[in-house]
Amino acid sequence: MTLRTIAPLIIIAVGLGLFWFRRWCSLQIQRCRWWCCIRIRRGRIYAWWMWNFMPYARISFCHAAMTPEKYIAAHKHVNRGRVVATTDKRSLAAILVPGEWTHILLCIGEIDGIMTCAEMTHSGWGLIPFGLAISRSSRVGIGDPEWDDAYVDDVIAECMSLDGADYDPQFEIDNEEISCAELPLKADFERRLQVKPRRIWWTGQLAITPDNVVAATKVFYDSDKEVQ
Repeated sequence: MTLRTIAPLIIIAVGLGLFWFRRWCSLQIQRCRWWCCIRIRRGRIYAWWMWNFMPYARISFCHAAMTPEKYIAAHKHVNRGRVVATTDKRSLAAILVPGEWTHILLCIGEIDGIMTCAEMTHSGWGLIPFGLAISRSSRVGIGDPEWDDAYVDDVIAECMSLDGADYDPQFEIDNEEISCAELPLKADFERRLQVKPRRIWWTGQLAITPDNVVAATKVFYDSDKEVQ
């Protein structure tokens, strides 16, 4: 066998070797990233970040872009049992939370004449006037899970029973703590919403994100689009 004969074989072997070595390196880097994220998420630094910094961090201190026209239009479309999705493009959460939306609320109807929503924040379960919730957002979406009236009453009652629940800063599935995106799912005790988890890019874990919830509802109002 001459060098001219075996040269193509050597080139092919080296190429295959480099290909599989690159795949192996990529896998090791991914495993290392996931391991580091898990260690960080379980540490004190992560806990301090999620409780004391993340809820208030903004990349701009300008007011949100919710105009009076969008504000009035959103009020016309919200109703009890509907899912409200919001995002503030000037907040740090808009960068870290995967997808277009960063927060989910569930409208429970009027309390003392004020349209009110339930939400989960770092402070836990709570109620907030719909107007206040969207006033600090740059984009608002309203989705209809298409529940019948009787089931809406049951969902709202279930949601109100979650008062006192703790917020889930780990965004884990199937635990006692609740993230904002999981709130409508916990209230939807018959699991009528078909929500599919997605993998978060910076931790590699499966989680329910606001985008997952929005995708499972019939969104008929989006402040970034024409009012329908």
